[in-house]
Amino acid sequence: MVKVIGLFVMFISFYGLQNGGFDLGLAQAFLVGLFMFFSEALFAHFFFVQREKVRAKYRRR
Repeated sequence: MVKVIGLFVMFISFYGLQNGGFDLGLAQAFLVGLFMFFSEALFAHFFFVQREKVRAKYRRR
């Protein structure tokens, strides 16, 4: 669901940038949408790495 919202925000901001010229708020909205689109994979990877660090710590004992 977060990916769909991210795509929607990216689409709306890109449409606004094409029709109204460059605006910093629309550029930020595009970047937020981009982050929302990729955030699920980034957070999943981050939590996986942290979990593996804990497992490796207890495996050494």
